[in-house]
Amino acid sequence: MRVANVPMVSELRKLGVLRERFHRKLKQEMKSKDIEIDDLKEKLKMATLSIFVSFEDPSVGVLSASTLQWRCRINPTSYFPANPSSRVHPLVIAAHPSNPNQFTLGLNDGAVIVLEQLEIEGKWGTLPPTENGAGPSTSGAANSDQH
Repeated sequence: MRVANVPMVSELRKLGVLRERFHRKLKQEMKSKDIEIDDLKEKLKMATLSIFVSFEDPSVGVLSASTLQWRCRINPTSYFPANPSSRVHPLVIAAHPSNPNQFTLGLNDGAVIVLEQLEIEGKWGTLPPTENGAGPSTSGAANSDQH
């Protein structure tokens, strides 16, 4: 029978313990990174996937961010009082950072209006009419009164 080198065996055991600690720590960090990645994926899903534009009439258009296709045009009568000043129009449009169904209009008279789509499905109204296949109509009638 061979006699084991006691100092060598002791060092090998220490290396084994260090290896186990390293693997446990690595697994913990990987789980933490997986959670971070899942959180980022969820935030991306919730990110605003629309582009909002305003027009002189002063309606607001909603476009798909990925395709720039029209989702709808929001008639100003759905967010203005009954007799708005003809000079009042949106200056700033800001999407809610975590609610893709909500955005805010900052008007040139200082008013702020928060709009939220009513549909649970996550679709914005109906498509606006086109004139010669290019963009929304500038007539007073818009297809979506949704806000």
